[in-house]
Amino acid sequence: MADNFFDLDNAPNVFTVGAEIPIGTTIRGLDGADRIDGSGNPDLILGNIGADTISGLQGADTIHGGRGADLLFGNEGADLLMGERGNDIIFSGKGDDMLMGGQGDDFLSGDAGTDTLTGDDGSDAFVLDIRHTTSDRNLADLITDFSNDDGDVFALTDGANDALTEADITLETVGSDTFISLKANGEFLARVQGVSAEELAGTFSTVRATRDDTEPGARNLGLIPGRVSIQGEVGDRDFMDLFQFQVTETSIVDFSLTGLSADVELLLYQDLDEDGELGGEEIITSSERSDNAHEGIENVTLDPGQYFIAVEQFEGDTSYILSLAGVAGTVARDLAGDRPSSARNLEADGAVELHDYVGGSDPVDTYRLEVFAGGYIDFFTAYQEADLNLTLWRDRNGNDQLDADEVIAQGTNEIELDIIASGIYHVNVTTLGAATPYEIRSITSPGSRVGIESYSSLFPGIPTTGTLNQNDAFDPEDPYNYADPYLLPELGAGFTVSITQESSDFDAYLRVMDLITGEVVAENDDIDFEGGNYNAQVSFTPEQGGQYVVYATSIDSPGIGEYTLNTTVTAPGTQTVLRSASVGSSVELEGTTDSSVGATRTLNLASDSEGPPPVYENKPLIYKPLNGGQINSKLISGVNQGSFGNCFFLAALTATYGKIAADLSNANDLQSAAIQNIITDNGNNYTITFYNNQGQANNITVDNQVVTDGNSLYGVKWNPIDGAPVSQSLGQPIWASIFERAYAKWRGGYDRINGGDPGTALLQITGKTPNYLSWDPNSPGPEYQLIPSPTIDEETGSYSFNPNAVKNLNPNEIFETIKTTLDSGGYVAAGTLGGDDEKPLYDGVLYQGHAYSVHNAYVNAQNQQVILLRNPHGVDNGANKIAGEDPNKNINDGFITITFDAFLKNFATLRLFTATLPSN
Repeated sequence: MADNFFDLDNAPNVFTVGAEIPIGTTIRGLDGADRIDGSGNPDLILGNIGADTISGLQGADTIHGGRGADLLFGNEGADLLMGERGNDIIFSGKGDDMLMGGQGDDFLSGDAGTDTLTGDDGSDAFVLDIRHTTSDRNLADLITDFSNDDGDVFALTDGANDALTEADITLETVGSDTFISLKANGEFLARVQGVSAEELAGTFSTVRATRDDTEPGARNLGLIPGRVSIQGEVGDRDFMDLFQFQVTETSIVDFSLTGLSADVELLLYQDLDEDGELGGEEIITSSERSDNAHEGIENVTLDPGQYFIAVEQFEGDTSYILSLAGVAGTVARDLAGDRPSSARNLEADGAVELHDYVGGSDPVDTYRLEVFAGGYIDFFTAYQEADLNLTLWRDRNGNDQLDADEVIAQGTNEIELDIIASGIYHVNVTTLGAATPYEIRSITSPGSRVGIESYSSLFPGIPTTGTLNQNDAFDPEDPYNYADPYLLPELGAGFTVSITQESSDFDAYLRVMDLITGEVVAENDDIDFEGGNYNAQVSFTPEQGGQYVVYATSIDSPGIGEYTLNTTVTAPGTQTVLRSASVGSSVELEGTTDSSVGATRTLNLASDSEGPPPVYENKPLIYKPLNGGQINSKLISGVNQGSFGNCFFLAALTATYGKIAADLSNANDLQSAAIQNIITDNGNNYTITFYNNQGQANNITVDNQVVTDGNSLYGVKWNPIDGAPVSQSLGQPIWASIFERAYAKWRGGYDRINGGDPGTALLQITGKTPNYLSWDPNSPGPEYQLIPSPTIDEETGSYSFNPNAVKNLNPNEIFETIKTTLDSGGYVAAGTLGGDDEKPLYDGVLYQGHAYSVHNAYVNAQNQQVILLRNPHGVDNGANKIAGEDPNKNINDGFITITFDAFLKNFATLRLFTATLPSN
């Protein structure tokens, strides 16, 4: 017998189940944003892909939302309503219904009748409506899986102004369940299964605050052209407010967000694939200024269609006023003048996007930008209808006009400059064709443009826990979801690596990428979909010397919550020899049987002075000699990161300077014994010794030529503020540049020093492995694990990890461990939690995904535990930010003092060399 299906086409459909559809037929929406209304009979409706709106009408209906952000209505009858994947809104209507949110952040409203509500994965909101109460506790709605850890909330409503609060309800635990009732009349609202009253305290919000966290529940701002202003609040319990509006004719639109007391972001979306879910690639433009600065998107040209505007918490709780105004038209206002004196200012507090119009009677738009710390600078234009010419220049003679000798760079539609000095710059925008609206985006930052440079390590045999949240970076292959990156240790050829990601909060997804090429080498969604195992698992065989990043992400949009990674390694021709082990078991990674592999010996690899090839990220570079540079004086001030993403290596170099006085009085006098011991000056050439993971010494010889962009150093420079022209190397400290070139040569190219683990770099500089401490600052109760260095068998070169030796530390023990390590002559390096530099940490003082060396841990005069750091950039940051507790107010020295509490909240990894472990 043929399947009894009635399929709509893949276009958006409006369909009503009529008498022509036989009873028992399954209605399938397939692709597209469909509107499907049921009949008076029991209907089975599958929305499948797209942002669907499905209403069951009468009868005992079964409705599946499918993929996408869906809006489901049961209406009358005993219905089964399943949102499945996506951020769904489900209303049961009349009758005793069953509501299941599925994967995503769902909004579930039981309405009339005795309903059963199950949120499943994600941060779900369960509606408690005082219009649907009962005097019989046995007839109250049943909520089966409320989880405070998942961020679930109760959404109170009176059907009018949502003025109810937690003070208006009573919580009573009976057995293992808790009943929620109205304090005013004792009527019951819900029974929460398996949760005590104490666990429910503080989890009550309102319908108004929770419904607009989902795409189908976005508040409607009406039509553009038009004007509207609305007040709201975002914070830890309600991190996002989502609004939708309709543009009826091409219009020029302005958005402003004012009245802020915390850091928020303003993002403009269009649901381009019409699945009802808003991903990173669907952001049209945004305003992401730091601190509590007002946010604004102005002068943007929008064509007819539906749009979303999101007010999203970055840090803290705040109220806000969102204003939107649009007027019909296709020609944006001219907001930028034609010379420095009338230039439009580009803010220097992060990525800035502005909209304007150029051409015709407005031939030139001029923008002004102040760069506080040398680094890189990018300008991009978008949404133009004709090509634009960009000219970056400095008004050196102050005559308020562009002269031929003041041009720094030019480009069509974009300028990307890898090295730029601090100072005031201007950008002129002209059109090569017809007059056109456009968006201009500027990004300035010191150091490298790489988003993540310092990775947390993934240790085979040691379970790793983590948390995904909205402050993480997007998955590089899936802009709808967040991801945490981990770096695998380098293994020999032939080993098989298996990684499992488990989560009860979201549908796990694993992806392994080659760090150098960006190629995806393995990925997986579900271990056993049909068997209900939605955890993820990948297996692959790394190449010799390969570097691999494991992205722990999700298939949800977005998946937020906790997860655990377990890694096993199988040696060639053996059973699994390294696994996540229970306490008390031993684990070992067997290596080759060649007894000579582990023996310490000198390998004169690449002993000539050539190479590596002068190419970085497909960009050709030029070798030039640093004539007259000083190699003997190896002061820490000579390490100032340029345009390579190698903060992990440079932080390891500076970590070897050890303890530095809190007032920095000895910072410029200290020498590093570790660095002195591994470099030999041969007159015209320099030999530097690095160590591989088996402790073998590798001698690398280079001369004094380093890569440049044709004029200035591309890598480590002696002047962190104004760059380092090679023509000015006479008498300057060039040792760090020589080290960087030798390291790139040893690793096989400049691309191969682009991101890594400072613990690995410490091993390669000193020949000894550091201890490793990791934690997840996003976790509500971080677990701090100290993992002793693996032991290396000198006979076989094999690693051994012993889970028995892993210690859980408390914060005070961590502080004392850092202090003891530095006091005893050890080295410490640390990495901030992963992300990208467009989302700065600690009020802009720190960067995400960045490595720092640690030089002191002490208690200051205010009785605060503080940590002294050094940024490999050589300057503190590019935002001109200094922590209030920092006694050294020099933004350009690279030394940063922060409280130890801030350290734990913003860093995620710590590497300690010659650490003294605290006793239990």
